[in-house]
Amino acid sequence: SLDPGQLDMLADTASRMAGQIDEMSDATSLAAGGEIELALASGDLVDVAREAVATYARTSLRHTVRLVVPEEPVPAVFDRPRLERVLGNLLA
Repeated sequence: SLDPGQLDMLADTASRMAGQIDEMSDATSLAAGGEIELALASGDLVDVAREAVATYARTSLRHTVRLVVPEEPVPAVFDRPRLERVLGNLLA
């Protein structure tokens, strides 16, 4: 039986794998001359960064990541799942 922490880590891993499949699909589409569709929405970049670091911290006990961000939100328009994948790739 898995404890809640292990279940969270398993869910994070499955989410990252799904993201990698999406990246491969996008790369294939671009290589074939196609386009990728962005799901743009307003959001806070600080929240996305904090969540990415928290996810990474749960999956890697060997490394410590220190995030320095402003206390106030940093609003922007972006494709959240893609930005999460980019940050995850940078942290991995």
